[in-house]
Order: sequence, then structure tokens, then C-alpha cells
Amino acid sequence: MNSQGYFNDKIQILDLDNLVLRETRGAPDPQYGYPPLRYKHTGVLYTAQGVRSVYLFGGRNDKTTFGDLWRLSVDDDKATNLAVC
Repeated sequence: MNSQGYFNDKIQILDLDNLVLRETRGAPDPQYGYPPLRYKHTGVLYTAQGVRSVYLFGGRNDKTTFGDLWRLSVDDDKATNLAVC
């Protein structure tokens, strides 16, 4: 939620090498679209073999408690819904 109490469907990414802040919505997952808007979720940045990804888990909105896992590729802004075992 933003400071006015509304959900925001954009992600802010700070490039620390160039000190540039950009905002993106990302490209939707071909099958699942965009992650539903939420709050009280967990997010972590993970880098492996030079590929930077933000993982988003769980959270809730006014109607649903989520147990889903999403990955956003920082380099190409692609959202992917990942199955949770």
C-alpha cells in the first residue's frame, strides 16, 4: 500500500551502480498474468550466475491470504509464477 492507503502495482528498482531509480510493472506471466496486489508479503533479492531476481512470497489483500511464490527478473522485468511444493 502507498502512503494514501492504496495498493500500488508498480515495483521500484534502484540501480546502485548508476544511482538511478526506475519504476516498472514488469511483463506478465504468460499463464497467470501479474501477481495479485498484496501487503504483508516477503520479498528477497537473489543473484545467481549474474542473474538478479526478486522473489515474492505470500501476503494478503482485503479478500485473500496468499501462499504463492513469484519471481521477477530484475534485468528483463519478467514476472513468473512458481509452484510451491
